[in-house]
Amino acid sequence: MTRSSNPAVTALLSHFPRPPTHIPVQEKSKDLSEPPPKSAKRREPPVASPNGGDDETRISLDRLDKELPQLPYITPLSLEFPDFAADSLPEIAVHDEDDDEEGDGLVEDEIIEGRPHRIPRLLQRLRHQLMSLDGLTTPNIFRESAPDVEVEINLYQLDHREELTTTDALVPATCIKHYLRTLPNVLVSDITLPVDMTEESCWRIITNDFPTDKRDLLLWCLDLISAVLRASGQETNNAAVLSLVRTFAPNLYSLPPTSPTPDLMRLTLQFIKFVELALKENLKDLGMTRC
Repeated sequence: MTRSSNPAVTALLSHFPRPPTHIPVQEKSKDLSEPPPKSAKRREPPVASPNGGDDETRISLDRLDKELPQLPYITPLSLEFPDFAADSLPEIAVHDEDDDEEGDGLVEDEIIEGRPHRIPRLLQRLRHQLMSLDGLTTPNIFRESAPDVEVEINLYQLDHREELTTTDALVPATCIKHYLRTLPNVLVSDITLPVDMTEESCWRIITNDFPTDKRDLLLWCLDLISAVLRASGQETNNAAVLSLVRTFAPNLYSLPPTSPTPDLMRLTLQFIKFVELALKENLKDLGMTRC
């Protein structure tokens, strides 16, 4: 399988390092009493993957997040489009013949009836795939990650117009999650989040202060989370709301490395609170909560 030349798919695939094609085996004739070279590291025993499969040949996305500082070949998605211009938003080249393709690479997607938002085509296609696999009612959707190998295969199939073979809703959900979780530092680049945030003030910031492209993407994200909460009957469950919001929190390692750690933590906590309050206002606006 060759790497895609499509920028969006290449950016996403950069999160999934290739498994080794050959694992060196100790030769029997080797003198095992000979001490290993100083640079050699002790091989850790295999870790059982919660998603199934062998972690000897793949790194789970949850582990990958923790190990990003040690993996220099990982390129944060946010670095691919720092200005968030419409023509620089990641998109996927493949589309159906009847797709309504826009000149700026964005298409309309409507998760909740009567609330269309213009987003990158890649997200639209992944959302359609998620819905076709009953992703909204899949337990722990967005909270758990699919194996990275399956995610890479899915992105390759999308990019090459091949039949999508996965039957696991966690696969498109993982693609969506890793696309969105690197965006918050870009989304808040044009605004200053207030210290004393309320549901109403956060909603006003989104609707009044965000540029159109950023506003549509964030509202689309809020509608998707709202749809998951409604499908699971947990729209009034504060713990469920916060749990889903955390999955879209900024990945600290995707932020500029020159920023002091306290600033990264502050941005993370602020954005989680900002999205949580905006989501609750969105749920009220949709009539999904008891006011």
